[in-house]
Amino acid sequence: MNSKQAKWRVIEEALSKEILTGAFGPDGTLPADSEVAKRFGASRLTARKALASLQSKGLIRIVHGKGTFIEQDVIQYRILHRMACSQNILESDSQTRRQLLSHRFETAAPEIADRLRIPEGTGLLIIDLLRFVGNRPLAISRSFLDAQRYGKFVEAMGEQVDVERALLAYGVSRLKSKAITVFARMPTSEEAALLDQSMARPVVQKENADLDDEEEPFRYHVACYAADRIKFVFDRE
Repeated sequence: MNSKQAKWRVIEEALSKEILTGAFGPDGTLPADSEVAKRFGASRLTARKALASLQSKGLIRIVHGKGTFIEQDVIQYRILHRMACSQNILESDSQTRRQLLSHRFETAAPEIADRLRIPEGTGLLIIDLLRFVGNRPLAISRSFLDAQRYGKFVEAMGEQVDVERALLAYGVSRLKSKAITVFARMPTSEEAALLDQSMARPVVQKENADLDDEEEPFRYHVACYAADRIKFVFDRE
């Protein structure tokens, strides 16, 4: 091991200890690589190598043009077998909101048609949303709905992108989740950018079919969560 390698490891270990002890304060912002280099008497290249290693270990995220940030605490998400549409399943003091990314109409592929119990080739409404907790992105979701029944769902959500409002507008007061699948994977470059995280950090994907009050499939839902910001709690109420 040469001296430069030893130096970046020294920087990495020192910053790691400070991160874990809360030395960088509530905003979780680290100094720029130039400041780190100056502090440790090293080159910027060496400082960047230390920061890159911390990012690969999931302690920080480097956002080009914005800065370097400590990854924050996780949000608890209760997954209920049956849930009222007005029920808040994100247990956080922070306000949650959604952003509409896109929506489009397509025909149903065999897998989606089977999930929704509709004929293959039936028209689908596909809605992509980005969900925030406070100002931090938490999840990207994609919903598949029967366009014949729910073709105006985007309009029903309104400007506030209120999914619960749209559900109630269609007479759906409760959702029952069926066949929930959860697994970890690495994000695409687009997902990492939307979730404001490194591509070196995993995401957790949740897939499930939702049944309405009449036990009929309402939507097929696929959501991709920043893994370090979410904790799933399965509660069959």
